[in-house]
Amino acid sequence: TSLDPRVGYEEIELGLKGYFNDRRYMPDPKGSMKARKEIVKLYKDISLKIDDILITASTSESYNLIFSSLLKHNDIILLPKPSYPLFEHLARYSRVRVRYYDLVIRNGQWRIDIDSIKVDDKRIKAIVLITPNNPTGMVTHKEDMEAVKKIVEDKDLYLIIDEVFSSYVYKGEHIYPDTNQNVFILNGISKSLALPDLKLAWIGVKGRDKEKMIDKLETANDTYLNCSYLVQELLPKILRSSVNFRKKWIEILKENREELKRFLSKEKNIFG
Repeated sequence: TSLDPRVGYEEIELGLKGYFNDRRYMPDPKGSMKARKEIVKLYKDISLKIDDILITASTSESYNLIFSSLLKHNDIILLPKPSYPLFEHLARYSRVRVRYYDLVIRNGQWRIDIDSIKVDDKRIKAIVLITPNNPTGMVTHKEDMEAVKKIVEDKDLYLIIDEVFSSYVYKGEHIYPDTNQNVFILNGISKSLALPDLKLAWIGVKGRDKEKMIDKLETANDTYLNCSYLVQELLPKILRSSVNFRKKWIEILKENREELKRFLSKEKNIFG
């Protein structure tokens, strides 16, 4: 099964022409109102507001803004192991330290080893949940989310939820913690819409101190204004045009997964 990349983006082509015919550069440190309105529609279940969203050029930049704006030199963040080998570099550039908690297999399912998070160190300021996780594919289990929620509440930690793969969940349910603790939700169009070259991501901010946190993040974001206003202007059209593509991608991924399962089953029979 394949997709023709030339088909389906006619609306975006028209949007490009309209943009260049009527350009107005009115930078907003949180990102354009039009784009943030579209992003908020994705979070109806958790009541994120337009002013709770900050647009960045990438999820990596989102991490950097959080680390550099809200953490201090040598503060510690807890990261899952295994995970994608990027976060250590982001932490180092922001002058924060990394410690790991373990992902383990229980009854054929990846779970968080909660005991590995219960570290008594006052330098720990944030826990990062990558759900679904790369490379394990783990979607955070409800029981584990409740346990993590209790830890961040008891220790007054930031909770960073990296959900860039949340559009591609095979089993389980992508969930958010019910808490008044300070939570950052990171996503973008690189993975969810398979558009890494267009460079648009966002941070959703929740929690009791959100106004103070947003103010700091907004100031940092205003320093760079990295995300192209062309992409922000086109985001509503990009989201509409991607609906049918996303369904097709899911079908392809499911086919690939079933083929992999068949292959592994044969390998198991061959090697005993």
